[in-house]
Amino acid sequence: MIHGEYLIEDGEAEVVCRTPRGTTRLLARLRPGAYFGEIAIITGGERIADVVAATPMVLRRLAKDDYAHLV
Repeated sequence: MIHGEYLIEDGEAEVVCRTPRGTTRLLARLRPGAYFGEIAIITGGERIADVVAATPMVLRRLAKDDYAHLV
């Protein structure tokens, strides 16, 4: 996936992470109006969770370069 901030227009996603035992843990469910990816775009840090589509989705993306230009 390309780095950026994503806004969910339609559909749902799950925020998941891997436990030390290798299982997947559900952290949150995101619905229209929710956003993700903002931490990586601001700090450049590594992600600590994955966002996985739970249904078909429509997303809007603000690319990292575009964000830098706006700031």
